[in-house]
Amino acid sequence: MKKVLFILGIIFVGCLMLLLVMGIIAARAMSQRMLCQSNMKNIALAANVYEKNHKRFPPSCHTKKILSNEIEPATVLEDDYSFLFRPLPPC
Repeated sequence: MKKVLFILGIIFVGCLMLLLVMGIIAARAMSQRMLCQSNMKNIALAANVYEKNHKRFPPSCHTKKILSNEIEPATVLEDDYSFLFRPLPPC
């Protein structure tokens, strides 16, 4: 009888541990999702502030003429990535 109660107790504790671990995993996923949404919001706000100050959105590439405050594109100095892609962290 004691052996059966001991085994049932272990099973019960195991189920509680499983629920606890699942809750922690869900909380971490929600935290990462909220952090990503916050980062995307900050990127959009930064692009809007840049547009307000410079009367145009950030360039998709750095060129000699853009760096010297001319708007027309010239020779590309870096890879032609979008201004939304450049601030993202590398994978």
